[in-house]
Amino acid sequence: IGTEKAKSELLVVNVLVELCVHFDYRISLFSGIDFNVDDEKGLAGVCGFLVSFSPDQISLKAPAIILVAAKKDNLTDGFGTVHRGDGGRPTLQCRKSNDIPCIYGAITTGIDWLFLKLVGQQLHVDLATYTIERCDKLLGILASMVAQKA
Repeated sequence: IGTEKAKSELLVVNVLVELCVHFDYRISLFSGIDFNVDDEKGLAGVCGFLVSFSPDQISLKAPAIILVAAKKDNLTDGFGTVHRGDGGRPTLQCRKSNDIPCIYGAITTGIDWLFLKLVGQQLHVDLATYTIERCDKLLGILASMVAQKA
C-alpha cells in the first residue's frame, strides 16, 4: 500500500470500523469533516477521522478520539497539525464545554500509530510506536480511549 490515501482507506478505516463494531455501534465514525476548535489559535482544519460518542452520523458529540494522518510516513510530522506553542513544543488549548475529562488523539501512517491525551492544556504523548501488526493492541488502546480509561 504505497499512498497515504490507500493506507487511510484500507488500513485506518478498517481498524476504526472494527472499533465501532466492538462498541455495538454506540459510537460513530466521521471522516474528512471540519473540526474548528479555535481559529485564532490555529486549532482549525479538516480532521482525518473522528470517533464520536454519538451513536448516529447526524451529530457530532464530544469527540472521543481525533485521528491525524501523518504525512510522508513520518509520525512526528503529524504534530504539525497540533498547535505549536513557545519553543515549538506541541500544546493545545481546549474549551471545557463538555463533561469529558480529556480528549484522546492518534497520529498514524496507517502502519505505525502514536497515541496522545489532552487533559486541560497538558498534552501527554505515549512515546511507544504501535504497529498494525498488533491490531489487537491498537484496538485495545482505542477501546480504552473511548471508555475514557486510557
